Amino acid sequence: MIRKSRFLILCGALAGFAPAHAAETMFHDDFESGFSSKWLSVGTDIEIVADPGSPSNHVAAVPPGAQNALHGPPVANGNWKGAIGKEAELNAWADYELSFRYRLEKAENRPDAGPGHAAAFLRVGTRINPVEENPQEQRLIYLGIWRNALEWRIKTPLIPWYGKDEPMEFPVEIRSGKVDSGWHEVRVVNQGERTEVYFDGTLKYAGSDDRAMRGGFNLLRWSDARLDVGMLYIDDVKVTRIESPSKE
Repeated sequence: MIRKSRFLILCGALAGFAPAHAAETMFHDDFESGFSSKWLSVGTDIEIVADPGSPSNHVAAVPPGAQNALHGPPVANGNWKGAIGKEAELNAWADYELSFRYRLEKAENRPDAGPGHAAAFLRVGTRINPVEENPQEQRLIYLGIWRNALEWRIKTPLIPWYGKDEPMEFPVEIRSGKVDSGWHEVRVVNQGERTEVYFDGTLKYAGSDDRAMRGGFNLLRWSDARLDVGMLYIDDVKVTRIESPSKE
């Protein structure tokens, strides 16, 4: 087992640009050789373990009970102070596809979860666009459980509590069937003002906003007392640049 020290900070440089139309891999971690050096930060209790269902494969294990996060480049924590002087890196993370696999060991609502209680177990933040007025602004996707059904909640764009008069929005809530303990793939495609979210290859959300946000990504284990959950396993995190079609 590979243990991580308290909120280990890992820094790495972004890869260079590839020729037009090339499927450039901007980030990849399959956790087979420890945590990638390109993670900017790895949460306190996250560790690499053998996949219980396939011991020869290694995965990141994120325990319940804490907000443990994996923060990808270029800005950790989505904080605007970390973005100062990094305009080039932020702009490089404008059009990309994020994909990863996850498996939730156990997930069900507690008896006290009533109507309207949707408890998230995983938050995916992409195209972080922090500015001083809104230091943690990012496009968020929540995976949660409501009455033992998998539910998506998407906030796009998010203006957190720092926002002035703009409300926090939940424009999409999608039930995706029963919760199970198998492996699933999530894919988030960001291009220009448009975002698409796929679950196991099926399009679950497509929408746009008039701010073409840019910047990196994070995966965060979201705790909620209304959920009785087990270990969350994450594997094969990959980011691929989307090249815009050339204009003849």
